[in-house]
Amino acid sequence: MNDNSKNASISTLIIMVLKDVRNERGVHQGHMANAIGKTPSAWSKIENGQSPMSAEAMIGACWALQLSPSYVMALVEKITSIFNAQGYYFHTTPLEEEEDVLLPLILKYFSSPGYEVLKKNIFSRISITNAFLATTPEINPQSTPTIIRYCCESDFRQWVDDGAEGWSPVPLQPGSGLSGITVSPSLEEFVTTYVPGSDKPFTL
Repeated sequence: MNDNSKNASISTLIIMVLKDVRNERGVHQGHMANAIGKTPSAWSKIENGQSPMSAEAMIGACWALQLSPSYVMALVEKITSIFNAQGYYFHTTPLEEEEDVLLPLILKYFSSPGYEVLKKNIFSRISITNAFLATTPEINPQSTPTIIRYCCESDFRQWVDDGAEGWSPVPLQPGSGLSGITVSPSLEEFVTTYVPGSDKPFTL
């Protein structure tokens, strides 16, 4: 359910994009630190939201990942619309740590047991860069980046936290976090609706 308590900083989305791409490509933190003229520990604090990310650091990090800064900002703009549809409001000014509700979810995603499982299987994880393929802001389990689903779907988040074993959950009820998804009718509904002479009670 959307509410007014989902506040986050726009820099949190930049962190999300850079960290997801860095891990996806296997780029060492030392390389990132060298690109922005910082120590590895200083870059780690920036990437984890403990230190502010300056424009210089963002541009240097983009170059280290061979990404255009304009590409990253366009991707952030696309992601913003997806989170807006889930009730998030993004601030351009820094927030207190306890006010940014998105940052803890992002950090938890990257440290979760299921993330390492998903990272090893390209068919079970959708990259953050796939957000450009979205035609609407609604979340779709077939195309929405995995990290966004983790932040927005409690059942999916629990599945990842538990190790991402078996099939990932897909919410089937309206209001469960996947607006715009059409659920197929149950077998009983199908038989009653479409099969001639099926007005009798249906049992398996």
